[in-house]
Amino acid sequence: MVVVVLVRVFFVPNSASAVRYAPLRVEPLSAGWTIRRTGSRGSTNFVRENSNTLGTLEHIHLHPLTLPVRHPHPIETAIADAIARAESAGADFGTRAVRVRAGAAADTGRTIAGVGAFSTVAVIGDENTDAVAGTVVRHSLTAAGLRHSTWLCPALEGRKRPRCDDATIALADRFTSTARPDHIVAVGSGTVLDVARMAAMHAGIGVSVVATAPSMNGFTSPIASVLSGGVKRTRKAIAPVAVIADLDILTAAPQRMIASGYGDLISKPVSTADWTLSHELFQTPADPAVIALVDAGAALSAGIHEQLASRDPDAIARLLGGLVFSGLGMQIAPPGSQMSGAEHLVSHYLDMIAGHPDFEHEADLHGCQVALGVLSALRIYERLSALHPAYDASRAFDSSLQFDSHKDLLSKHFKGLYPAVDSACRGNWADSGERARRRALYAARLDSTLARASSLLSDSATIEERLRLAGAPTRFSEIGVSRCLARDTLRYCANVRARFTVLHLVEDLGRTDILDEVADELA
Repeated sequence: MVVVVLVRVFFVPNSASAVRYAPLRVEPLSAGWTIRRTGSRGSTNFVRENSNTLGTLEHIHLHPLTLPVRHPHPIETAIADAIARAESAGADFGTRAVRVRAGAAADTGRTIAGVGAFSTVAVIGDENTDAVAGTVVRHSLTAAGLRHSTWLCPALEGRKRPRCDDATIALADRFTSTARPDHIVAVGSGTVLDVARMAAMHAGIGVSVVATAPSMNGFTSPIASVLSGGVKRTRKAIAPVAVIADLDILTAAPQRMIASGYGDLISKPVSTADWTLSHELFQTPADPAVIALVDAGAALSAGIHEQLASRDPDAIARLLGGLVFSGLGMQIAPPGSQMSGAEHLVSHYLDMIAGHPDFEHEADLHGCQVALGVLSALRIYERLSALHPAYDASRAFDSSLQFDSHKDLLSKHFKGLYPAVDSACRGNWADSGERARRRALYAARLDSTLARASSLLSDSATIEERLRLAGAPTRFSEIGVSRCLARDTLRYCANVRARFTVLHLVEDLGRTDILDEVADELA
């Protein structure tokens, strides 16, 4: 294809070299290519390269260039169509643009300029993500006429990588208060995006993200996971205005991060099953349109597990698309909706104890921890479904147990972390009146409700094989969790959040022995 190159030329008086080039704007260039002079004086040609400025050139002679035009992946079109359909039905998304294509990072400036009238941009990344994409993003912002400054999240206290905690967010807030941007571009995934979106919310501005790995489902979500007061908390934040997913970058991401994304995406049916339990038993809010959107994203994972290990671009695009759909569902979910379930409680618990002086544990990637939560939840559902009847009134709800005694048990386990989980523990507690109500409810409806929830799930052996082929962990030992810690995780992680999941059901039924059995099997 012949591309027309538009060049602004300035004549410099009293100069032997009378022609100066300003930075080029080349249309349509979404592949990260710009132009450099080659040849000797009097014979100047141009070649493609990743650079954005030309400096002073002599005796310019322009030639038409044949450059690759990077087209959107079909997943990008599918996302745009889904957003349009949902908006026509009354949905309101904060995300205005999702770019899924090779070379998308080099078009960051034009994408950002297309979603708002910005002039100054803050780029937030970390040492690793900046090395991957920071330079091309900054060049693209410059080419689009956007001023920018950069801040990198530090790995505090000698940790291997940054984490989204109160201290890191405070540093990001200090940077934005000095730089005074009108938009933030996060270069990274997971931690970097959560830090950037919290800083953007505090500054009252928007945020976009250039993804560097398809590692989690938060690219379009309106929440952030923040380690605050020793506990991993879900904080209200803002959804990115634009998501830029460069397939050249994503396919080169560390395999562990790709597997992490698969673990997060494959968790959606478990989340939906737990949501079904909670909604049908206790009438917690549910929205079929949201579930349909999340399920559509989960469906994109079908068949990609074998291709992810070879970094197949189509499989990576489908993985990213599924993660984006999941986040979009979070944006339009009604207040109080249960967008994650038992599988995420496992990850939250492991994040919470990591690095705390009362525990000896180092957290793994979020999606890798979720993968073990998925396998645990599936096996728990299978065991409950095998019980006949599922409800055993003689073992449900120890009537002699009072909250003070329950609190003593939990505080001994959580130690210095107990004050941070006290409110969730109280929220999960059922008093004598609630116990009586649940006994009657379970006797009448549990078998049918459990059957409906279980019907949404694949069997654990199938999911375990898919995770293995995708390179994700399938045993707790693979994420640094001992047999003893695996038992503690499944027994106590339900206390981290006040929401009803299959873990809480097991406790209600007096069948915590199931948790120990599953932990031992997956150790």
